[in-house]
Amino acid sequence: MQLNLDEQQSKIVFSSDIGAKIVIAGAGSGKTRVAVETIVQKAKKGIDSSKLMMLTFSRKSELEMRNRLKERMEAEYLTNNVVVNTYHGFGWSLLRENPEAYGLTAKVTVLDEKDAKKLMTESIKDAEITFAKSFVSTMYEKLSHEGLLRPRFKNNAIAFILKKITESSNDELSGVDANQVYHAIEIYQNKKRKSDYVDYEDLLLLPVIGLESNEELKKEIQERFLFIIADEAQDTNEIQYDLIRLCMPFSKMDRAGIMLVGDDDQSIYVWRGAKPANLHAFINEYKAELFPLERNYRCNKHIVERAVQLISNNYSRLPKTPYSNKEGNLPVCYNFKNTFDMGSYVSTAIKDLMGKGVKPKDIAILYRNNIMSTFIEPMLVSEDIPYQIYKGSDFTKRLEIQIALSVIKLVINDKDYYAFDKLTKLMPGVGVSAVAQAHNYSLETGLGLFESAAFKWKESLRDYAVNWMNKLNELKKNSPVILGGWLLKKEGGGLYDYLLGEVSKSSDLNKSNIKLNRQIEHLKMLMDTIYRRVDINKPVEEQWIDALEVMLHSPDDEQDELGVTLSTIHKSKGLEFKYVFIFGLNAEFFEGRKKSTDDEDEGSDNIEESRRLAYVAMTRAEDVLIVCSASMMTLGKIERKLTPSLFLYESGLKVSRNNINLKKSFFDGIENKDILSALGVE
Repeated sequence: MQLNLDEQQSKIVFSSDIGAKIVIAGAGSGKTRVAVETIVQKAKKGIDSSKLMMLTFSRKSELEMRNRLKERMEAEYLTNNVVVNTYHGFGWSLLRENPEAYGLTAKVTVLDEKDAKKLMTESIKDAEITFAKSFVSTMYEKLSHEGLLRPRFKNNAIAFILKKITESSNDELSGVDANQVYHAIEIYQNKKRKSDYVDYEDLLLLPVIGLESNEELKKEIQERFLFIIADEAQDTNEIQYDLIRLCMPFSKMDRAGIMLVGDDDQSIYVWRGAKPANLHAFINEYKAELFPLERNYRCNKHIVERAVQLISNNYSRLPKTPYSNKEGNLPVCYNFKNTFDMGSYVSTAIKDLMGKGVKPKDIAILYRNNIMSTFIEPMLVSEDIPYQIYKGSDFTKRLEIQIALSVIKLVINDKDYYAFDKLTKLMPGVGVSAVAQAHNYSLETGLGLFESAAFKWKESLRDYAVNWMNKLNELKKNSPVILGGWLLKKEGGGLYDYLLGEVSKSSDLNKSNIKLNRQIEHLKMLMDTIYRRVDINKPVEEQWIDALEVMLHSPDDEQDELGVTLSTIHKSKGLEFKYVFIFGLNAEFFEGRKKSTDDEDEGSDNIEESRRLAYVAMTRAEDVLIVCSASMMTLGKIERKLTPSLFLYESGLKVSRNNINLKKSFFDGIENKDILSALGVE
């Protein structure tokens, strides 16, 4: 088979099977293809495929890797037992195959984000904390990412909290006791263990703690793999990097291999603990050989040139010279009088693009923070332009999926309070007090929640408890692949009747039917995922545990692909579009960020990360890049002066003052022949 690899790609794919390597993969350089082909070539050399592993961050990337690998391994008639997983998914697989080794029981279940917040709120209350409650949750996540929740680092953790309190400009934190914050976190940890819960942070933290404290366990895991590829390595935090090191230490480099794939220029998640410095640490610790992947196959050469000129202003970059051989159009930049004019311009431009035959799904509007959509959405509506805001939302947050997952959790752990609480939606008349009764009795006696409910609920509700207890006992004897049908049937979970009752409350019958059909379709998607994950030849108990992995590997929530995509730059990473408008490249939105790092809207005050964010935005564009800034933000009666970002000038973009008569066609005011050509206008 002709692989059609370029020279740099070939060097990586056919590199040695042992030793440490780091692939500096620029935007659009085909890194997934290279990673997959590297694994295929290892298998062709006779390495047992079960001893090969690929790790990545997102479900989307994992699925893409898995599908490409399956296709290539089949084409080469190779046995495919390669481990392909997300970092969190791999951590969960370690925990569930030997829970006792990590201080857990076989009944352990995973808390979703919403339930974890509820449990943290309870813990904060128990710790008698009344100040800035969100600060405790933030500290918990940051301590986890930094690896400071390991017991031996308790003093370091408290010092870290104290430092954050001291540095904060938040008046609510003045006088806060760092020890009290840590105590609340300890209560939260104890509550999880008592109820057989783990949260997403535990999926990485507990494997690291277990491997560090158990030499026999660590040796077994280290002997399991002969070659590991860790993708998106620039986004790993301290605990993720430690997990990689524990699974494939430097001491094995004479008989095994590891390849980190990443790009420090695209590290945009420092606000959630990512450490691009891990790339440098890996090079130094493992004496890693550097392999650049520099050719950009996505963007035209003019876009790449401007993006590279911008990012070259960052210091401590790993050596690379991204380039593209793709001919194309010069990116353009306009500065508008205000955000209203900017929004009007972009909507008019898109309307004209559509009139020239461009599909809306090929167009994206990218911005730094969510508030920017306020300035463009009304304009799109007024021009009757279809659009969707890309949320990258979690499929598992949907009501029907939450209920299905609750059944799985209760089959595994009959004391899972949060799953029990969700499932009572299918039991009319069972309210908060009844749920609390069952929960309290379960805590007192150690009985399962439905068994406890059978003892404590009044007679009119007791039948629910007995029936559900019997139903779940019968269900657990079967494979989880029957869950979808069982859940919908009246004699099973009765979910169809419940969903029908909920949508029937709407006066719009057509919308109700559409919603119900979508909910059924979501359940089908869930069952398809479970079917792919579950091996029906395994014992039934193991199949149910495998089914719970759907929380970590569920399909991404569907996005309407017919409209223009509106997205924050953070969420757009991994996406690409023929036409990209960067909306609001102003200093106030990029360079003047607050120091709060709780979410992507706040981001980082680090100018280098902000520059990387602009670089990522520019390299989403395949053919046409239009960068917009404004001199004034207008929101109702509110006006705020804005300054064009320094990044506009650092990238070498020529900033034009745009005074286009917005009543005329978008094309009437454009003089740049390159952009006219790109838009199909003579």
